[in-house]
Amino acid sequence: MTLAVGLGLFGLLAVYEATGTLAAVRQQALWLVVGIAAMVVVAWTDYHFWARWATLIYLADVLLLAGTLVVGHKVLGAQRWIGFGPFHLQPSELAKVAMIITLAAVVAPRFGKMTRLRDAIVPTLLVLVPAVLVIKQPDLGTSIAFVAILVGVLFMGGLSGWKIAGVGILATALAVGLIYAHYRYHIPIPLDPYQLQRLVVFTNPQSDPLGAGFHILQSEIAIGSGQLYGKGIVVTAANSLAYLPEASNDFIFAVIAQRLGFIGAGLLLVGMVALIGRGMWVAAKARDPFGACLAAGVVAMLAFHAFINAGMTMGMMPVTGVPLPFTSAGGSALLADYVGIGLLLSIYMRRKKIQF
Repeated sequence: MTLAVGLGLFGLLAVYEATGTLAAVRQQALWLVVGIAAMVVVAWTDYHFWARWATLIYLADVLLLAGTLVVGHKVLGAQRWIGFGPFHLQPSELAKVAMIITLAAVVAPRFGKMTRLRDAIVPTLLVLVPAVLVIKQPDLGTSIAFVAILVGVLFMGGLSGWKIAGVGILATALAVGLIYAHYRYHIPIPLDPYQLQRLVVFTNPQSDPLGAGFHILQSEIAIGSGQLYGKGIVVTAANSLAYLPEASNDFIFAVIAQRLGFIGAGLLLVGMVALIGRGMWVAAKARDPFGACLAAGVVAMLAFHAFINAGMTMGMMPVTGVPLPFTSAGGSALLADYVGIGLLLSIYMRRKKIQF
């Protein structure tokens, strides 16, 4: 809990450095308080409570995502938010937590017995529905996060890592084949043109420096300029980062690397890894299969976000709009992160079986 709160507080500094405005910091601080409060409530709630309501949680999740496509607010061409007074909630972020609970409830009864690929059919179909709804928003990064959660829970449930890797390689080959067929034979695929360009151009961003490769190139410039020790904390942060798009959310890691250098960014990643490692320990020590699967899902979500966000800012992964856990600006993602930590704490506090 201490590490998660510390990362959230560090995120306030990062948001200020990225925006240069106290208004953005105040908004992030408000969500931080809400997130920590939610973490405490979830931690003190027996995690078995969520198993009893898993079906209803899944249905509510699907309906909320579908409703977002109808009445949601559209910003920069993406329809992902629902307004509640002064707050704007992104249902797809909380949908990841709902998906963790749903998958844990489905996999737990067959814990240790899910050794065949066909055992993964039902969990995969459950993930497919919200993933398609999120892609329609469009939000490719979050839909891929659902897949990462699915992999984590299935692995904990007993599915061999080699089989998961095999399916992953096959799926990747299929995706590459579809992209090639789209460009070569104009076969339609369910991705917007800008999403497709980002997936293709990250291997050579110089091929489109003012278009799809712009974000990656600018991020690499910011990270490289930080060198070993960084440029230090800058009061006029907004002016010095005007060249970096989405600096406060998608590319917050580039801001941190520029300000604090390789050492500061490295320490942040060490903190993330330590938190993820602690989550894995909680999964291993859980008192029952549901707790183990629940913890595995949370770990998969946090690990995916940390790895993909840092990777895309360094040009190692495609730009998919995945936030850095506890650090990127955005209340819904921050709330989902802390609810996930609350689940881990609940599992940890109830890890010992009561003997009579």
